[in-house]
Amino acid sequence: MKNHLGSIILGVSIICGVYLLGNAYQKRGKNSDSISVLGLGEENFLSDLIVWKASFSNKKNGLKEAYSGLRDDRNTIKKYFLSKGISETDIVFLAIEINKNYSYEYDDNGN
Repeated sequence: MKNHLGSIILGVSIICGVYLLGNAYQKRGKNSDSISVLGLGEENFLSDLIVWKASFSNKKNGLKEAYSGLRDDRNTIKKYFLSKGISETDIVFLAIEINKNYSYEYDDNGN
């Protein structure tokens, strides 16, 4: 029996290892962002949170003009959402991002 004990332990270990690897292989493609229900169940519900992300931009030759254009656009967008029944506290505008555009000019020597 002592001679076969090592073989039995090795065989059981291989079977357990193959089972664990096979189980992991089967579950590798399953989506974890789901809700599982056992039995039959249906429920209609209304979501109480929607997050919309949007952006708008404005190109002007001066910083003051561009900021004024963005302020006007923001007010227009805010009026639109308020007219659709969204409360003012639910509308959030984040900070302005400024990107400068440069015009590069070269002479005949490449300078």
